[in-house]
Amino acid sequence: MTDTVIILLFILGIVFVLCLFSGSTTETKKEYSQDQKDKVAIELLRGADPDEVAEREGVDVDTLTQWKNDFLGSSEKIAEHRNELLAIQAKQANDLAWFEEVCKKYIGENWKDITGYDQRNR
Repeated sequence: MTDTVIILLFILGIVFVLCLFSGSTTETKKEYSQDQKDKVAIELLRGADPDEVAEREGVDVDTLTQWKNDFLGSSEKIAEHRNELLAIQAKQANDLAWFEEVCKKYIGENWKDITGYDQRNR
């Protein structure tokens, strides 16, 4: 039994040392969400100095340029399909209103409390 304990302690020691060294030798690169990238792109389009923004965000100017170009490309697609997107949004709003009315009719006025509707991710 003491041999088993010694082996386990030895393995735990090795794992501990590996964890210490693995964290100190690699730098973690900050991940940016699309919303963060879009905000930076808008800031650049409004005339912010790319060098200052790059330093603040910890990325190079080429990366900022790519974020800006991606934002402009997405904006162009949205502008091209604006009417379709607005129609989809209106239909979804109508569907949601219908759903809420049906729930109110068949479950009752307090249907949101009964079903936990407001607490769900929608």
